[in-house]
Amino acid sequence: KPKDVLEIEKLDDKKFRLMLNKLKPAEKEQVEITQEEAEEIVDLSGLNSKVKGDIVEDRLKDLILLYGQGLLNVYHPSSDIEGVDLIVKKKGIFQPLFIQVKSRWKLLRNRGLLFQVAEKNLRSHHTYYLIGAYFDPKQLALYDLLVFIPTKKIKKEATVIKTRDRGVSYRFTVPLDLDSTSRFTKYLIRKTDLVNKLLE
Repeated sequence: KPKDVLEIEKLDDKKFRLMLNKLKPAEKEQVEITQEEAEEIVDLSGLNSKVKGDIVEDRLKDLILLYGQGLLNVYHPSSDIEGVDLIVKKKGIFQPLFIQVKSRWKLLRNRGLLFQVAEKNLRSHHTYYLIGAYFDPKQLALYDLLVFIPTKKIKKEATVIKTRDRGVSYRFTVPLDLDSTSRFTKYLIRKTDLVNKLLE
């Protein structure tokens, strides 16, 4: 049954001992797996970065459509040549918002998200935003908190990185903690508040 524990002990080269520990109902609710254990249990190594990005974009589209309750529609560009992954439009209003999606499948030091955006994909405009999302392997779902930041603010507040092969990029780190004192914490929102932010 879910959350029962199977222990395997290697006695020698040919012998193993198997022990099944069936937990009582009260104990089952207390069992928690760590982030590292979850990443080992759910092996996502077979998914390339494009597939992972598409999964997160689809989850965000669903989130916007469900919580938008018919007020918002989401479009997906046929090619990603300008750093725009989603286009969001309010019903009856022809001024869309352009969204660049950055997905992360691992935490930085088990508590934060690191983002790096190439300058060529970061046009400063009042209708262009970045949404950063962490896909939680423990839940197989988007984590409760998202990063929602105007591209204009990234250029002003992020650290500039220069490399020979990739040119100029902007890097910033966001701890997944609403009580953090990081300067980027103000851009953290609950995923249930995403539609409200888009409508604003």
